[in-house]
Amino acid sequence: MPVVDIIARFKVQMGDFNKVMGMTLDQMKKMNKANVTIMSSGGRLANRFRNMTHGMRGFRMEMLGVMFFGMGMDKFFSGLLKPTLDLVGAFDVMNTTLAIGLLPTGIALLTNVFLPFQDWFLSQGPLVQELIGTFIVFGAIIGKITFLVGMFALGLGSLALVLGGMFLPLLIWAGMIILIAGLIVGLIFLWKNWEKISLKVKIALFAVSVVLGGLLIFFGLTVGWVFLVVAAIIALMAIIKNWGKITDWLKEKWMALKTWFKTTKFGQVVVAIVDKIKSAWKSFFDWIKEKWEKVKSIVSKVTAPVGRFIGGVREKITGSRQFGGTIPTDGLFRLHAGETVLPANQSLTFAPEINVNTTGGVDINRIKMELNDLWAKNLADLARR
Repeated sequence: MPVVDIIARFKVQMGDFNKVMGMTLDQMKKMNKANVTIMSSGGRLANRFRNMTHGMRGFRMEMLGVMFFGMGMDKFFSGLLKPTLDLVGAFDVMNTTLAIGLLPTGIALLTNVFLPFQDWFLSQGPLVQELIGTFIVFGAIIGKITFLVGMFALGLGSLALVLGGMFLPLLIWAGMIILIAGLIVGLIFLWKNWEKISLKVKIALFAVSVVLGGLLIFFGLTVGWVFLVVAAIIALMAIIKNWGKITDWLKEKWMALKTWFKTTKFGQVVVAIVDKIKSAWKSFFDWIKEKWEKVKSIVSKVTAPVGRFIGGVREKITGSRQFGGTIPTDGLFRLHAGETVLPANQSLTFAPEINVNTTGGVDINRIKMELNDLWAKNLADLARR
């Protein structure tokens, strides 16, 4: 009968469906690799479902891409709707609806779950509360670490699949840039807080940089030179920051070495020789200085009369009374263009009469002051010719 046949076929299909769903991953791989034809539609449905969820590899990574793509689409289009939903107050209405509609459920949960939990938790001693808090913090740390590891593993793995051969060089360059930037920031922090950081920490940083750089170079990694440069910069910082102490220490050791050297027989001989050389050198320079003073004295005796004669002649020839004055002696004097010589038996009188015609409302004193300034300026110009 048709009904019996339908029931029989349904039982076969459900049996194949359950059989395929109950297979282990290895059994499913063998079945698919052998290209076994599944006659029942239930078995084929189960096989498609398993291939779509975890595939032949045991994990369907493509579904992660589908999930993230769906999340991105949901966020994008929900973001487009959010401004208008905020404007009309849809979220407020939904929150109020849920708050009122689920109020009995909230009261029941508060009465039967949260308040009893509050009473139980507060009744525990400080030690139990601290243990619970520690467990929560530990769980949060483990969750954060797991999240970061999974995020970087998934991200790097995806980049490796997408970029292929370009991924490893890009990753190395990015790591180098991050490493160098971190080292620069660390060196700046070390420079600014040099006095606050203990000597042991500075020595440890220097030693770690040298050892790590040496090991990396030994294994053929050029990044080791970065750490050696860091060690050199730390050493240079130490020299600059302690330059005064270093010079004082060197001076102290040098004086101690000189004092010790003078106490030895060889040192005494060397000191005696050096003293003799210094004495001979001083005597030689004193002799040179003495001879030079004698030469200067002879030259000055010879050149003094000549200088006096030339000076006298020059004074007589170039003597000038450009700005007026009586000539004390007879001699040669220099005149300038535009000057007039007035004999001693004559006198120069200058008393001009100036008539100024003005109109009413003019200050005579002001005109007088302006004329005096003008005459003084003209006389000064004549005197400078």
